[in-house]
This record gives sequence, structure tokens and C-alpha cells, in this order.
Amino acid sequence: MELADKETQRFENFVLMIEDEVYSELIKQTSKFKSPELRNELQRDHTRPLLKIIVIKTMVNLQSKRAFKAEFINNMFGRKVL
Repeated sequence: MELADKETQRFENFVLMIEDEVYSELIKQTSKFKSPELRNELQRDHTRPLLKIIVIKTMVNLQSKRAFKAEFINNMFGRKVL
């Protein structure tokens, strides 16, 4: 069971890394938004969890279309899964 936990942790870390990059870029771009309401909305507490859901859903959709190479998937989980 430890192996599955290690894989899960590695996948979670990967998702967190992407989420952090997207969130950081989004915050940088907020200064360009003309709408103060949109800037304020993006800085609310629920923005990061929503981004995480979007990242995971996007990854699942891409994988269902075979967008990821086996090497990428294997590196993401830290072992050969494909």
C-alpha cells in the first residue's frame, strides 16, 4: 500500500505544482484587468481550490484523448505504469 501512497503523493505534488504556476500567472495578470470586481473575485479563498479542480479535469480530459506520452505518465507517478 505504501507504493500507492507514494504514487498518489507524487501525483498530488504534480497537480499542486501546476496549480501554483497557473495561480501565480493569474495573479500577475490581474493588474491588466480593467474590472476591479474580477480582480477581487480572483483573490478570494475559493480560487485556488477551483484551479486545482480545473487542472485535474484538464489532465483527465487530455489523457482520455491520449495527449500524454507514456514516458510523461511514468515520470509523473515515479514508476512504469504504462
